[in-house]
Amino acid sequence: MAGRSAERIAFMRTLLLAALALQAAPLDDLWKFKAETGWTYKKIENGEESKIVARSLGEEAGKARIEWKEFKKEGALKKTTVITWSIEEGVLTADAKGKDPDGQEEEIVFGVIKEGAKKDDTWKTPLGEMKHLGTVELIVPAGTYKNAVQTRLSLGEDGRVDFLLVPKVGLVKIALVEGGKETQTWELTEFKPAK
Repeated sequence: MAGRSAERIAFMRTLLLAALALQAAPLDDLWKFKAETGWTYKKIENGEESKIVARSLGEEAGKARIEWKEFKKEGALKKTTVITWSIEEGVLTADAKGKDPDGQEEEIVFGVIKEGAKKDDTWKTPLGEMKHLGTVELIVPAGTYKNAVQTRLSLGEDGRVDFLLVPKVGLVKIALVEGGKETQTWELTEFKPAK
C-alpha cells in the first residue's frame, strides 16, 4: 500500500514538472534559430491578405536577426523588415526596422515574454504592459500546436496585441485587436527548420 502511495506522489511530481516546463519554456527555444530557418505567414490587415516570407540570418553576439519580406497578394514586394531578437533586462525583445511603402524608416521595439514568467505575470515594456496568458492549443494553417505560449500587450482600453510562440518553432501567430475588432493577424502557414 505504501509503495503505491510513493508511486502516485512520484507520478504527480513528474506531471507538475512537465506542466511547469511547458508554462515557462526556455526563452532560447523561442528565438534562437540556425541561419536559413524559414517561416511563411499569411497576414490579414483590414480584410486584405498578404504573404510574409521570413528567414533567419543567424545569431551573433546574443542577437538573432530575421529578415521578413512582405508581398502583396499579386506577388509584388511590399516591404522588407529586419527583426533583431535579443534578451534585454530578462525580456525577449524584438527590434523591427524597415521602410514603409513611401521609403520612410520605421522602427518598433517590443518585449514579448519575460524570462521565468508564468501565467498571470505582468511586466512593463516601452509600448505598454504585457501579461503572460499561459499555454494554449493553437490551430494555424501550418498545423496544431498544443503548447503555444500566449502573451498580451495592452494598448489601452480598446487595443491589444496577442503573441503566440511555440518552442523550437518561434512566432506562430500575432493578432491585433482595435476597438474590439481584430484588425490584423499573422498566422504561420509553413515552418522550415535549417538543415
